[in-house]
Amino acid sequence: MHVRADELELYVLDRLSKEQTSGIAEHLSCCPVCDHLLAETRQYLGELSRLSRSQSAHSAEKRKYARFPTDDLAEIKLIYPNVSEPLSIRVLDVSKEGLKVRLSHPLLTGITVEVRTLHALVFAEVRYCVEVGDFFEAGVQIQDVIPRKAVRGE
Repeated sequence: MHVRADELELYVLDRLSKEQTSGIAEHLSCCPVCDHLLAETRQYLGELSRLSRSQSAHSAEKRKYARFPTDDLAEIKLIYPNVSEPLSIRVLDVSKEGLKVRLSHPLLTGITVEVRTLHALVFAEVRYCVEVGDFFEAGVQIQDVIPRKAVRGE
């Protein structure tokens, strides 16, 4: 049985558990068909990332609200369609409708995340994620904000 295309994408993006990664790596070592599909998946995702960066660099500013630079530590957690453990992130800028964050792992567009900052719990949807050097920068559109004092019951 061959590895599914969606599993190969998650494998390339390092979004699988250690057990899943190990199983796929073992299969790839003895299946030339899947190994070829892996190479095509890497090429496809690389091209997609380059196009995304190119489009971002050449597109006109479409935001309605001003962005304010920041460099705050926070945590991000995937909450839909999958749940994850929190990851440390940096919030690079904020606006009324969104955040730009830097993190060590890529995020898939369309997923819902929970961002825990010093002052608020933010629920948002990932709108884009691009590789920038050794990190990934993602833009999230805010869906709801709960002040941290309300979360802590203060």
